[in-house]
Amino acid sequence: MTPAFNALLQRRPAGVIAACTVLWALGYPPFPLGILGFAVLAPAMLATRALSPRRAFRAWFLAGLAGNAVMYWWIWHVVKVGPPLLVGGGVALLIAFLSLFNGLTGLALSAAQRSHRRRGLLVLFPAAFAGLEVLRAAGELSFPWANLAYALGDWPVLFQSVSVWGVYGLTAAMVAANLLLAEALGGGPAARLRFAGFAAIVLLLLAHGTATLRGANDTFAPRIGVALVQPSIPQVRKWDEGYFREVMAKTYRTLEGPARDLAPVRGADLIVLPETAVPDFIGTRREVTDSLRSVAAATGAHVIV
Repeated sequence: MTPAFNALLQRRPAGVIAACTVLWALGYPPFPLGILGFAVLAPAMLATRALSPRRAFRAWFLAGLAGNAVMYWWIWHVVKVGPPLLVGGGVALLIAFLSLFNGLTGLALSAAQRSHRRRGLLVLFPAAFAGLEVLRAAGELSFPWANLAYALGDWPVLFQSVSVWGVYGLTAAMVAANLLLAEALGGGPAARLRFAGFAAIVLLLLAHGTATLRGANDTFAPRIGVALVQPSIPQVRKWDEGYFREVMAKTYRTLEGPARDLAPVRGADLIVLPETAVPDFIGTRREVTDSLRSVAAATGAHVIV
């Protein structure tokens, strides 16, 4: 690590964390920097060393506000179906809520770095990072976007290990790579060994992905009929409570098409409805879940909502 970079980490740790978080946001499609997911958090990890857990939470939270604003600016165009002030306030609250998870990430990292048992950092912090992603995807307020592993969405050769350990396992591996790179940049007698560990994670994922994709060409896979159902529903009316029954009626009418027309038998094997196909918390609409179960039973297909 150069003296200038080290001075920057000491004098402007919050700025370094914010810059890394914005670069992290630019790693998701359609932005092109996903490959940086293996390294983009390393400078932020080094900068966190200079902060107490309380300051680390604040720095990562504020950085999250900037990064999440870059990541979720498009939501405004999706939900602008009401008064601009109300919709804008809702988007701002969403960004603030998601930034709390950034703050918790910084808090966990700082606490782990200050622990007397730092040898467990390489295992415990990636697990904690992935655990926060699991937490963010749980419950009625679930928002499972922006998992670190999704940054590899444009790199299918590096994404194949999700078939082994899921998206959270890949996230943990990427966080471990960032940690090893941070430790290597920090210097010390084991710097080369840590850099080798960083390179090993990337190369192992690359080797596994290459073998998986190459083998896929030689593997027989049964064909299934898939129906993607997308009713034409005006965005400005979809969230109108008075229009709810009409939304669902149009969805059910659309489902009759794939049930009648698609091969291989008389219906599809898998029917996939779009995001927010049910414009409400589906758990509160027993009549909807009953109707969709009836569709699955009548068509013999699996239905994903």
